[in-house]
Amino acid sequence: MKKKYESPKEPTVNEKEQISELLKLADKLVSESPVESKNYSKQALELLSKNSKLLSEKELAFYLLALANHYEKNYEEALKYYLQSFSILEQIGKKADIASSATNIGTIYLRLRNYPEALKFYKKSLEINLELGNKKALSDSYHNLALLYRKSEDCQSALQFNLKALALRKKLDNVSEIISSLNNTAITYDCLNNYDKAIDLYLQALSYCEEIPRKDHLYSKILNNLGIVYRKLHNYDKALKYHYQALEIKEKINNKLEISYTLNNIGTIYFDKNDYKTALEFYEKALAIKKEIGAESEYVFSYVNLGSVYSKLGNIDKALDFYFKSLEIEKKSHNLRGEIIALSNIGSLFLSKKDLVNAEKYLNQGLTHAKELDDKYLLKDIYSNMATLFSEKKEFEKAFRYYKKFTHLKEELLSEKTRNKIIELETKFETEKKKKEAEIFRLKNVELLNLNETLKQNVDKQQKLLQELSSHREHLNLINKILRHDLINDFSIIRSAIRIFQESHNPEILDEAIKHIDSSVALIRRMKELETMIVSNTNLQQINVNKILRKIIAKYPKISYKIIGKCEILADEAINSVFENIIRNSIQHGKTSQIDIVLEDYLDLCRIKFSDYGKGIPNSIKEKIFEEGFKYGKKGNLGLGMFIIRKTIERYGGKVEVKDNIPFGTSIVITIPKSNKK
Repeated sequence: MKKKYESPKEPTVNEKEQISELLKLADKLVSESPVESKNYSKQALELLSKNSKLLSEKELAFYLLALANHYEKNYEEALKYYLQSFSILEQIGKKADIASSATNIGTIYLRLRNYPEALKFYKKSLEINLELGNKKALSDSYHNLALLYRKSEDCQSALQFNLKALALRKKLDNVSEIISSLNNTAITYDCLNNYDKAIDLYLQALSYCEEIPRKDHLYSKILNNLGIVYRKLHNYDKALKYHYQALEIKEKINNKLEISYTLNNIGTIYFDKNDYKTALEFYEKALAIKKEIGAESEYVFSYVNLGSVYSKLGNIDKALDFYFKSLEIEKKSHNLRGEIIALSNIGSLFLSKKDLVNAEKYLNQGLTHAKELDDKYLLKDIYSNMATLFSEKKEFEKAFRYYKKFTHLKEELLSEKTRNKIIELETKFETEKKKKEAEIFRLKNVELLNLNETLKQNVDKQQKLLQELSSHREHLNLINKILRHDLINDFSIIRSAIRIFQESHNPEILDEAIKHIDSSVALIRRMKELETMIVSNTNLQQINVNKILRKIIAKYPKISYKIIGKCEILADEAINSVFENIIRNSIQHGKTSQIDIVLEDYLDLCRIKFSDYGKGIPNSIKEKIFEEGFKYGKKGNLGLGMFIIRKTIERYGGKVEVKDNIPFGTSIVITIPKSNKK
């Protein structure tokens, strides 16, 4: 006979009271004594296992177990219980509770560096909060997504969510959260190398700190971040000033872990200044504090710093000891990127000791993991070390193969580095300019009040000339650095290729050398164009656009073209480079066989539209192509051509835009003041 189904028994009144009391105790002790809290939660779950009617109590027990493990940093266990809590909430919970639970799970996945899963749960939380319209919860969702994108090195996406969180928090007028968002947005601008904007937001955050009590922790954190930015700007005196101010506050409130962070930052500044002995003192102090408070998860940063400084001091064995310690921690924490860095450092040190067997062993391990992670920066460094390794082993074919991989990645990443350097130089220039302007303003009010108008005009004129001179000097210095850097790289590759050819007689190696000779010649020509554009102080003249366009496009007899309309503009010889670059890019990169040029004359402006029918430009890069050094695709270059176009047109008082051509291809639209000829 089939057994009759029995419904779950109702828990007795005594059982309900006992479960309720256990959960109250677990909740009370969850932060003070996580171990005791877990015991009470497990006792409650044991009673709850006898029936399935008290789902809310069961969910709370799982949540408290997750929270206790979270406090103990047992993230795998915390995740297990958070997921069980989440599963019950999806059956019985309110949407707000489900969103909160999804956030907790996303945060644990973030801790475990499982970014795809973290993104899935953070997005789920965001969807619910958008539906509910809870501005506070919504601002937290934006904040979490910004942090996730920054951790996964997508700083542009991080910035978008940081700005959304900041805007909402300003509407909610929660000063502490506004400070947090200003700080996080500044960190993201720092990540994007926009140091001027980062400094501005940090200073805003400091201003808000004055409005709240117990501001010391936030204040010291922001001071520390300002020090980091000024270090990147190589303004070491100012960086040290902010770090020492932060250190004083942290020592006052006795926040030992934060003290260790600042000591590390100060040590890094002395490291950058090549004062390795002083750097060592600060690194050792930082590690001593971490050991004092048992912050084992933080040891790795100190071990890496100490390994670096001992390497610079020539104590390779001591450096290896610290790098091996860092490797052990990274393996335990499953931090693959940190493990690769440690392996690369160890391999590099063995290479310096001429211990080629161990060098190859650890570099190969690092290479395998770097390929898994597909991190181009890590791969580039390992390829460089592998090329040196096989050169030392006299295996020149392998050495050359790795050298080619290294140079390919280096060239691919070079444009981004160059662009970052330009931003850094521009930021330094703007910061110094603001100081000078402030000083001039002070002098005008204090010392120049009684000077006549003629003297004022002379001072203004002199200041303008000084600013122009400073600007030219900055730009020419930049040209010199780019030129020097790239030519040295090309010449190094040419020299290495010739040396290896002498050993192997491989004709492909000579082809590689010729390619880099051609690259150097092209670079010099482009730099000459840029120099001419920057230093030109000639008066603008009346230019017949049709005449110039027909002269340039005649160089490309295989291209079909139409020039419609007439227009005369105020420009100089540099306009030839602008039109040449646009037409050449359409042919070489757009692969077009036809170019249409339309000239429209309206009001005081001339609109020049170049339309091709090539493969077009992806939307994702349209705003970037006019940046100096931008590169796209496998055969990208330094990208100075489009940068020259933008800078030249802006100098004429015009603007340039990129749009899609209909039905396909690209349109470059230039709007420029026309000549006054009637």
